[in-house]
Amino acid sequence: FQGGGASGFGGEDGAKLWAFLPPAITDNYSLVAELGRGTYGTVLLAENTNASATPHRVAIKLCRPKDSGEMAMMLKEGMALQRLNSPMIARLVDMGCASANGGMVYTVLELLE
Repeated sequence: FQGGGASGFGGEDGAKLWAFLPPAITDNYSLVAELGRGTYGTVLLAENTNASATPHRVAIKLCRPKDSGEMAMMLKEGMALQRLNSPMIARLVDMGCASANGGMVYTVLELLE
């Protein structure tokens, strides 16, 4: 894992945030690097541990909503993204909410390079 610069959620870097993701993610992907951080969250680069799986490389976006309304909005956005199908839009692979670490919302997206 190659760490990023500034702190993410309350000083937690990508490797620390990775530990709070559910086994459905951590058992199927390995953390490669932190791609970036912003006001609303952190984006991590991960690789599928199953070499034949598609997509092999993904971006995992981690966001910590301020309240239940914001969490509902983030999950609704993920459901809307799931219905979209375009080569110009990253495909949603998985999404959910990790109740540990303050209720972090995660989305797993195909990595567009």
